[in-house]
Amino acid sequence: MEKVKKNKEAFLSIPERQSPIAIVLILFRFVRLVVRQLLPFLIILFINPSAGSDSWWTIGLSILLGTTTLLSIISYFKFYYYIKDEELIIERGLFQKKKLNVPFDRIQTINFNQNIVHRFFNVVELEIDTAGSSGKEFTISALSKDKAERIRSYLLSQKKELLESNESSIQQAQTLDTRPDQLLLHLNVGDLIKVGLGQNHIRSLGIIVGTVFGWLQFAEDALGKKQYQAYEREYFAILLQSFSSIIVFVLIIAFCMTIISTVIRYYDFNFFQTFQGFKIQTGLFTRTENSAKMSKIQFVRWTTNPIKKLFKLFNLQLYQAASSALSRRQSILVPGCYTEQIQTVCLAYFPEEPYLDFEQHTIHPRIMLRSIFSYGVIPCIIYFILKMPLDTWSWLYLSLWFLFVVLMSYVHYRKWKFAISTAGVRTTNGLFSTTHTLLKWYKIQSVKLRQTIFQKRRGLTDIYFFTAAGTIRIPYIPEEKAVQVKNFVLYKIESSQQTWM
Repeated sequence: MEKVKKNKEAFLSIPERQSPIAIVLILFRFVRLVVRQLLPFLIILFINPSAGSDSWWTIGLSILLGTTTLLSIISYFKFYYYIKDEELIIERGLFQKKKLNVPFDRIQTINFNQNIVHRFFNVVELEIDTAGSSGKEFTISALSKDKAERIRSYLLSQKKELLESNESSIQQAQTLDTRPDQLLLHLNVGDLIKVGLGQNHIRSLGIIVGTVFGWLQFAEDALGKKQYQAYEREYFAILLQSFSSIIVFVLIIAFCMTIISTVIRYYDFNFFQTFQGFKIQTGLFTRTENSAKMSKIQFVRWTTNPIKKLFKLFNLQLYQAASSALSRRQSILVPGCYTEQIQTVCLAYFPEEPYLDFEQHTIHPRIMLRSIFSYGVIPCIIYFILKMPLDTWSWLYLSLWFLFVVLMSYVHYRKWKFAISTAGVRTTNGLFSTTHTLLKWYKIQSVKLRQTIFQKRRGLTDIYFFTAAGTIRIPYIPEEKAVQVKNFVLYKIESSQQTWM
C-alpha cells in the first residue's frame, strides 16, 4: 500500500517535455499562419511564375522557413509540464517565460484532438478546460495516446479524491465513478450523406462566390492589365450566354461541397453517454474528442428541417457554460440523431420532465405585423422609389414578394409556442426549420423584459432568460403574463438548492 502511494505521488513530479513530434506540429502551425498572411502573394506567384523570378523571393522564403523552424525548436525545448501540490503546472514561453497552475478541483473537461499529422505519428493533442476559464486552460500539443490517457485518468481520479474529502461535495464525487461509456449513436458515411443533404447549402454557395470574387481581385495583378482585359472581353460574352447553365453548375458544386465537408468533419462520428455526461468523437483528418459534463450543460436544443424530416433526423446541441466568445465552441453538436437519442439526453438533463404538467402558451399574433412591415412593406417601398415608374413585371415581383413575406410571417407565428412547468420551460419556433429548446429554471442567471416603443403601446413585451451558455428569448407575449413568468422564475432561482454549474 505504501509503495502504491509513493508511485502515485511521484507521477509527473519531474518536469517533462512533449513528444518530439511537437516540433513538427509547432512548425506546421507557424507555416500555416505565415501562408494565411501571404496567401494573396502566393496566388499571384502560382498564376504568374515570372512574378517570382527575382532572387528576393527565394531569399525571403528561405529566411522565413529557417526562422520558423528555429522558433519551433526553441518553443519545444521551452515547454514543460508537471504536477506539484495538487496542481497541474505548465511552463512555456518563447521569449518570455510563463507559468500556468491548474488546481485539480477546477478541471472540468479533458479532451483529445488528432489532426492528420497527429494521426500519422500516432500522438494526440490534450486540451484541459477549467471552471471559470474563458477558454481551454492550456494545450499539450503532442503526447502518445497511452501517456495522454494516463494523465487524464490520474487527474480525474485526483479530482474525485479531493471532492470526496470535502463533505459538501460528496454527492458530486459520487458521480465520478468508473462506469464504461455507453455508445448512443454511430454515424457511418451513408448516415452522413443524409445529414449533408439537410445541411445549410447557402454557406457553401457563399464560399464559392467569395472565392470567385477573390480570384478576380488578384487576377489583374497576376496576369497584367492588358492580358486581363483581353480575357475579360473574351470570356464575359461566353459567360452571359451560358448564365443559366453556370448557375445550375454552381448550385451542384455547392451541394456537393456541403456533403463532402459534412463527411470529412463528422467521419466515424460516435456519441457516448459517460459517467459525467456525454462525449463525442469525430473527424477524418482532424480527430477530436469533446466532452459535456452534465453539471455544465445549461440547456438542450434540437432542430429539424423538411429534408431531415424525411430521414427522421435532428440536429442535437448541448450548450455548456462558457464565456460568450467560446459558448459556441463549448457546445456539443450531434449533426444527425433520432428521437431515441434526444429522449435519452433530455431524460439525463431533466429527469422529472415526463412527470410534470406543462402549461402551453402561444405568442401574440401582432408579431406577424412586425415581420410584414420589416421584410415586406419597407423593402417594397424602397424598390418602388428606386425603380419608379414600375413596369408590369416589377409589379408582379413586388406582389409575389409581399405574399411570400405574409405567408412566412404566418408560419413563423404559428410555430412559436412555449410550455411552462414548475421546473423548467420548453420552446418551439422556426421558419423553414423547427427548433425545440429545453431549459431548467435553476440554470437561469437572470431574467429581463424588453419592449420596443410599438410593443409598449400594445402592452406586449419580449422576455429573455440569460444563462452561462447563451440567451433564450420568447417574443411578443402580453406584459402582464411576462411579469408573472419573470416573478415565478426569479422565485424558483432564489429558492432552488441546486447550482447552475
